[in-house]
Amino acid sequence: MDATSIITQVSRDDEQQLNSSYPGEKVNNVDRLKPPKRGFFETIFCCWRNARTKSNQNGTPIDGSITPPPIQGQPRYLLPQVRHSDMHRKCMVIDLDETLVHSSFKPIPNADFIVPVEIDGTVHQVYVLKRPHVDEFLKKMGELYECVLFTASLAKYADPVADLLDKWNVFRARLFRESCVYHMGNYVKDLNKLGRDLQKIVIVDNSPASYIFHPDNAPIPNADFIVPVEIDGTVHQVYVLKRPHVDEFLKKMGELYECVLFTASLAKYADPVADLLDKWNVFRARLFRESCVYHMGNYVKDLNKLGRDLQKIVIVDNSPASYIFHPDNAVPVKSWFDDTSDSELLDLIPLFEKLSKVDSVYTVLCNSSSQSQLQSSLQQLQHQSSQNQLQSSHQQLQQSQQQQSNNSTDVNNT
Repeated sequence: MDATSIITQVSRDDEQQLNSSYPGEKVNNVDRLKPPKRGFFETIFCCWRNARTKSNQNGTPIDGSITPPPIQGQPRYLLPQVRHSDMHRKCMVIDLDETLVHSSFKPIPNADFIVPVEIDGTVHQVYVLKRPHVDEFLKKMGELYECVLFTASLAKYADPVADLLDKWNVFRARLFRESCVYHMGNYVKDLNKLGRDLQKIVIVDNSPASYIFHPDNAPIPNADFIVPVEIDGTVHQVYVLKRPHVDEFLKKMGELYECVLFTASLAKYADPVADLLDKWNVFRARLFRESCVYHMGNYVKDLNKLGRDLQKIVIVDNSPASYIFHPDNAVPVKSWFDDTSDSELLDLIPLFEKLSKVDSVYTVLCNSSSQSQLQSSLQQLQHQSSQNQLQSSHQQLQQSQQQQSNNSTDVNNT
């Protein structure tokens, strides 16, 4: 068994999986700890995936749509009967890795814990960092909820970490990888198996793929919008966060371009989100999944179908698969999740101001081989801005020196 396979830490960037398929791409050791992240609400959101057929420990096929049959003699539910002291409490399911702690097989000088884990006869040291305020959080949650640790990592690692982390015996139960359902390449935490009323369960997890069966049990407290979406007769609440500077970005682009929203998500979700997002009526048109071309497992946005001159089209997208037919028209952006310090949209405005004035976007872009051309353009803009600032500062310095010289002359004359 590979040592890194005992910890399940989900990568946040879907594009890492795509990029790692290119020759010569280096793989970060930390990323080896993490299985590919999968999106949630697959029926309405855009995602890329490859069909997989796996087997569980007993050799039972798991094709992504079938829950493994219960092992003979296994209890019906994962949790024991509710304690008398928890009878009137809701149940909080808490993830471990990247939610409460971060762990690494590389030495971390300021590690809070060092946990020895034996794998295939060899003892490995796992270095664990506690998330800031985790002690205060756990202690308070233990006072309010019936708390359950539910992790996709193996017990041989997670159990001793929990021993060190949970000083107040907050966790009424601990559930590990074998309690998850392997679904479409992810270890999913099926809350139906807990034996608690779903209306009284909250799950706290950094990975949406972990609660893909029950997204309504993992609300986002600081959501900008909450959009109800009906799927198969059931209304689900979708919690939406706006990327930093998106308002400023959209307003500016509306002044410079004919803007079109083009998404691989379904209209039943994307249309009401766009209603809430586009306060300036920037989008002249909205195109959804049915307007995409399904090509080799991806929803591709074929710019030839827009009815516009390709030399005057720019596509802004976090997914290279979306513009695979027209890479020279693309301005790639990084995927965003919840980083409040993100400035990607703000940083791109100077480039789009420049692109709006050229006869052909190809003179600036050309991303067929890499993003180097785009990075060069951005660096040139930044260099030009720095040079202007430097020139302005130099002029101010000369004026200041001249003023000091004049003052000095006045004093000497006096």
